[in-house]
Amino acid sequence: MENGLSKLRPIVYTSLRSLATLMLGVGISAREFVELAKLAYVDAATRKYSTDSRQTSIAKLVDKTGLSKHDVRRLRARLAEVDDYGSRSHPRPEGNVLQHWHNDPDYLGPDGKPRPLERGPGEGTLHSLVEKSNPNRDPDLIMDRLFRYDHVVEAGTNTVLPRRRDALVPKGAEGLMITLRSGLMPMCRTIERNFTEPDAANKWFQRTAFAEHVPIDRLAFIRRGTRERAAQMIVELDDYMNTVSDDTATAPESEQKLIGMGIFYFEEDAPS
Repeated sequence: MENGLSKLRPIVYTSLRSLATLMLGVGISAREFVELAKLAYVDAATRKYSTDSRQTSIAKLVDKTGLSKHDVRRLRARLAEVDDYGSRSHPRPEGNVLQHWHNDPDYLGPDGKPRPLERGPGEGTLHSLVEKSNPNRDPDLIMDRLFRYDHVVEAGTNTVLPRRRDALVPKGAEGLMITLRSGLMPMCRTIERNFTEPDAANKWFQRTAFAEHVPIDRLAFIRRGTRERAAQMIVELDDYMNTVSDDTATAPESEQKLIGMGIFYFEEDAPS
């Protein structure tokens, strides 16, 4: 077991180093990061070892997490007082607009592609699309982000078209929050489920393609090619997922789920 852990630790370290770089970029200190890590351990151990009838004891949490009794008591009390540590994955509002624009017949042209829209407000305008794709959200705020982050492009007099099918992520804390919520968090949840779910039929989809011994002078060509193929794959998956989505569902939110799939490209660190 120890040999396995010795091989695992460098992988965990490298992953955390990348995350630490992102945290430094938005001003989250090591002290705060460590505090969040401790909180996550207590939360995970509580969920893992509690039963319907009994909560995990302090002693067991101390044993499983390696934290002090004082820390466990303090962190468990903190978990009971806050409700913002169960953050859910959900689509970005601007992304919802762009997806609807490519799929909703009311906003498509005769060629099946997004048609130019006036800003609005009014029926059949971009403003009405924003309201339809993001009910119960501030349409003016979403409109502002669509233009501020260049998600739309001028198509003619007083009309605009989507620049692309997905929403570009802005830099800074807001962009990092979006990236972690839509990328890292779903990926970690998939890995967690596939490691802990005993029934193979209930495991989630998880596949990665690799190519080794790639000449560095071909990387630009490969990046462009994989980007184009990934974009086409997402278009096909998005079309499929729209066939199972029901905007008119009357079931309560607790009986509905968000589903999604992400594709990412990476390169290992350059040799030293």
